Amino acid sequence: MSKNLIVSVKNRVLSLTINRPELKNALNRELYASLAEQLERSDQDEQIRAVLLKANGDTFTAGNDLDDFLHPIEESGTPSVIRFF
Repeated sequence: MSKNLIVSVKNRVLSLTINRPELKNALNRELYASLAEQLERSDQDEQIRAVLLKANGDTFTAGNDLDDFLHPIEESGTPSVIRFF
């Protein structure tokens, strides 16, 4: 799980808080993966009835972290593809 995603469950609500206010909560690969993991969790856990997605700071999210595009991960010589959920 990403250190930039705060996860809590209360009253059957899974709260996911993006926590990168210094970067306007820009989403990077690690954060996308953590969000996807938690959304899958919410789909499989019958005790979770709702998901609340929020962010710390004054911006919900600036979008993709451009640093991910500057430093692509390569597997077998092929540039990585960022999956959007």
